[in-house]
Amino acid sequence: MTAKLAERGEAVGIDSDSSRFRHASNIVTAKADAAMLRKFLPADVVLLLSILHHMPDGMQVFQRCRENARVLFVELPHPSEQGVAKRCKDIDAISDIVWSEGVALVTTPGYDHRYERTLWKL
Repeated sequence: MTAKLAERGEAVGIDSDSSRFRHASNIVTAKADAAMLRKFLPADVVLLLSILHHMPDGMQVFQRCRENARVLFVELPHPSEQGVAKRCKDIDAISDIVWSEGVALVTTPGYDHRYERTLWKL
């Protein structure tokens, strides 16, 4: 997705694995947290795709992106999905906000294929 956006203008990919963003015009390879996002926000569109549950400060990241993006897309694991690292203590609270205020767009298989992950727009 970031590569497609980079074809139309500037796109920033933030991940610890730079190979995920080979075509992005601006690549940051670091473990993202709420503090480092200040460099890149505000933004027109922010994609938080299956990342928040991996982040100890996931609620801060979510709130900062929500406050500073015109459009926010969020994908979260299904609550019953096995094998998902849940480092974010607030992932259930984030899920509650996303489910109550977001618009479900599409579902994809999770790592545990018995459950699907929903892509939400906020």
